[in-house]
Amino acid sequence: MLLPAAVMLGPVPSTAHVKVDIPHGITQREQLLELAKAAVQLWEAQRVLRCARIGQQHPSLEVPAALAIFRQKAHAAGAAVTAAAEEAEKRALKKACRQLQLALHPDKTPQQLAGQQAVFVEAFKALQSAQQLVPALSS
Repeated sequence: MLLPAAVMLGPVPSTAHVKVDIPHGITQREQLLELAKAAVQLWEAQRVLRCARIGQQHPSLEVPAALAIFRQKAHAAGAAVTAAAEEAEKRALKKACRQLQLALHPDKTPQQLAGQQAVFVEAFKALQSAQQLVPALSS
């Protein structure tokens, strides 16, 4: 049986105060935005790794998992695609690939995530493997 968090942790005193020291020249909003951006980058690296693992565990899903890394969908078998639509998808795929390369590059790991460097290295390798699986990116 799961208990509500208040029951498990006990009541929070109504006089509880949190004091945060903010250095001069930096606002709390800026610090929170930096922390949020770092958290999004880490989440994205973990998402890439999960997609790559799915492709490794299920060979029939290797290409769809690679496309999922780039947030693209595979076409249904036999679906007719115009040349213009195919070119637009190829451009979108290359743009998504470039954005992920910049976001996940191990040398661009945010300071807040310096301890998570190995996650970014592994995610970047998975990204490179996915690039080789997607025909539009390997040409």
